[in-house]
Amino acid sequence: MNDLPPRVELLRRELVQAIPCKPAARAELESMHLSDLMGVYVNWVVRLVPPRRRNVTFAHGFWTEKALAQEKAIYNLVEQIRLGACLDPFLSKKVRTDGFVPRPAGKRKGIEWGGKDFVLNILDVHHLHLDARHGDTLLYGFFYPNDAHFVLLGGHKSFDDGSLEEAVVATRADHGHLTLRGIMPPAESFTPQERRRLARYGVSTVAQVGGRMVIGAAPTTAGTSIRHGQCADGILRCLRETEPKLDDPAFLGRLCADIPLKVTDPVWSLHYTDLGICQRGRETDGIVVVRKGLL
Repeated sequence: MNDLPPRVELLRRELVQAIPCKPAARAELESMHLSDLMGVYVNWVVRLVPPRRRNVTFAHGFWTEKALAQEKAIYNLVEQIRLGACLDPFLSKKVRTDGFVPRPAGKRKGIEWGGKDFVLNILDVHHLHLDARHGDTLLYGFFYPNDAHFVLLGGHKSFDDGSLEEAVVATRADHGHLTLRGIMPPAESFTPQERRRLARYGVSTVAQVGGRMVIGAAPTTAGTSIRHGQCADGILRCLRETEPKLDDPAFLGRLCADIPLKVTDPVWSLHYTDLGICQRGRETDGIVVVRKGLL
């Protein structure tokens, strides 16, 4: 780790401490190369939802009989999202305890799903518990910096029974997203249960929607999301390109020209997946965002 510039090394140490895990797991994080560590960090932090005001919409077909029966509770949660409230109480409790889980000793080869949100990594969908008591009623949806789009009110078995995948690919087809043009549907296709098993082995799957083929699961062979991996790579690339320039007062001046935060002695900071710099010793004053993240 001694080959890293001091500012980047400081960021590496902060990432090691930021990821929630058991002591033995933290020792493994400490030994990781920065590129691997950044992948673990992004895989964990994207499970959180940054508190930010968002416009909320619902997919066609969302308002089933089950959803209508929970309409009041749904809109109570939606109102908090629109106001930019902290959503941590509605997330899985493991988000704050199992950010990284090493592969158990002696385990056979294959994807280690410990410390990963399977549905988020496979389908790019967050799930919120409908209330902070963490029952089995879950609100599934896509989160973006300024929007949230909910596709299904279901439960923990919604991926296993195929209902979540059906809702996700229908939404993608409605928006023309991840739709494979010019490809005819096969005479026979996998069942939702077969696609689920394939996804658990890191195999991408497609589903048929109205005569069109739409990508469903799109994981990597490590069980991570392609999009999240691209985010980690982008952060690392920005670090490599920008770090040498931070000792140039003229560059810093241009970077901070349009904001009131003045930075003369910069250190790196990650706010969720937003990479930025802040003034050393005054980290609570905020950061100058150098590269925007996912949420």
